[in-house]
Amino acid sequence: WSSDVCSSDLTRILRNMKAARRVEAVDLMIASNTITVAIAPRQPGIFTLDSSGNGHAVALIGNTATLAVPPGLAANARPVGRGEFITIFATGLGPVSNQPPTGVPAPTAPFALVADPVSVTIGGAPSLVSFAGLAPGFFGLYQVNVQIPNGLAPSDATPLVLSVGGVRANPVLIAVR
Repeated sequence: WSSDVCSSDLTRILRNMKAARRVEAVDLMIASNTITVAIAPRQPGIFTLDSSGNGHAVALIGNTATLAVPPGLAANARPVGRGEFITIFATGLGPVSNQPPTGVPAPTAPFALVADPVSVTIGGAPSLVSFAGLAPGFFGLYQVNVQIPNGLAPSDATPLVLSVGGVRANPVLIAVR
């Protein structure tokens, strides 16, 4: 299998593969080493503010463009209140209902919902998951909407753990007031 693709195309291509593939990158006629890439049915990962997979999550406070991180970490940031909802952005949550074809963004109706059970704990407390699926209009980007549990202590570094089908994502942090 070979194709000319740019990096933005890789998510669309890889999400429909079911087995390991050998991959080689070519840039300006110079080839990289060929590697085998294992394709797992799910390998959840939460996007983080610094793109390292560690630290504060890319999580927007419900119906806003405000990040749930301590003020000063981002231009538009504040701690999320108990009882409010956040949208967590992730990758690798696995199969979905209404899978869009390769090269087509996630649908807006009906939604492409994650097939396996999704759970989230915040500060060790279970959170209500109101939506888990592909982010409508995007390629390979998942969003998980959850409600912040009542009774959490205010903290700029509250742990958030997401699991799908029993597989845990990278642990991340959010700010809670």
